[in-house]
Amino acid sequence: MFVARFGHVDKQCAIPKTSPEILDAKALRAYTFYLVAYLLAGARPYIGATTRRCWRYFDAEVVQVVLGDTEVAAAFSNLPFDHLLFTDSTAVGRKVAMAAAQNLTLVTLELGGQIPNRGHAICRFGSGRAPDHLGHYSQSGASLRGPRLCLGAACSDGNLRDNQRKYAPALVIDPPLDCAIMRDEIFGPVLPILPYDTAEQALSFVNERDRPLALYVFAQDKSEQDLWLERSMSGGVTVNDTVIHVAVDSLLFGGVGASGYGVYHGKAGFETFSHMKPVLRQAKWNAMSLTEPPMTGVKKRLMKLVRKLM
Repeated sequence: MFVARFGHVDKQCAIPKTSPEILDAKALRAYTFYLVAYLLAGARPYIGATTRRCWRYFDAEVVQVVLGDTEVAAAFSNLPFDHLLFTDSTAVGRKVAMAAAQNLTLVTLELGGQIPNRGHAICRFGSGRAPDHLGHYSQSGASLRGPRLCLGAACSDGNLRDNQRKYAPALVIDPPLDCAIMRDEIFGPVLPILPYDTAEQALSFVNERDRPLALYVFAQDKSEQDLWLERSMSGGVTVNDTVIHVAVDSLLFGGVGASGYGVYHGKAGFETFSHMKPVLRQAKWNAMSLTEPPMTGVKKRLMKLVRKLM
């Protein structure tokens, strides 16, 4: 999803009338985006290219919603905006950054990918805030090794039916590292579990891969928490929980490396989406004439004194 800004302010802080904001959304998630369009701008688009707008919550000079397919998204990223905020996959984020570079458009990227979770055990799996993969510590690590799949009754009540439109939780134990579930962001109740024997081994595993958008550390020992905070790189960290650092407005949010760049939320968002324009107003009576040529007499002696002081 794109958020393009012509003006100065992150919408989490304020949206002045002079700062129009345009959102572009993929038609692949059409109904969600139609709802967003209606809530933000009162737009009631038909399915397809034709749209009918009835501005309800924000004036068109403040917020506009554009719905379309990948061709619309590609054209959108080629427009000369002041700033683009893009959130999606790393692969698409690279294309957006390259397109925006043609116009020297500032870009903030929030990209997906694998989010590692390090802990001594499977923690809060039923909380609905599961990471993309979980490290499990075992002194006899060999007992966990070898790819195994835990599905259905082994992970849930086993009574889910196809017509319920639900998926039973699944644990994928020690999967091959080159499989899709270990490469791509996971949207669903599927959790790969990778065994390790020491914290150093787990840390090396994380550091050898793309820097994640978030890192979740489950550890009560302060020294163990510090090990991960000091020696790993990620967009953000939540200790002994998942996701909730994103909800804290006073904490900036953003990725690093393959998970994106640029930050927003709260004050950080205001600064990211603002142009800091320095302005100096010279007084009518000032001493700048003393620095102008010809440098003779008092001016010459004054400049010599200034050079000595410097």
